[in-house]
Amino acid sequence: MKRIESLVVDNITEDRYEQLQDQSVEELKEQEEDLIYLETNSSNFTIGDKVKAIVSDIDTSYPAQANPDHINKE
Repeated sequence: MKRIESLVVDNITEDRYEQLQDQSVEELKEQEEDLIYLETNSSNFTIGDKVKAIVSDIDTSYPAQANPDHINKE
């Protein structure tokens, strides 16, 4: 099964999302947003989805990387 990597901005408000939604990955990195790549087997997510993920092991590189134990849309 193909693994899919999704970039998530962690812990932002709806207002902050509105400010960030059209920015590139490089722009988000420059602003030092709290970014994490989540690798999943699902392609059910699209840009702008609000998700809740539970992760146990996080690679703290920047952006961070993790395989979520559980992830779903809110």
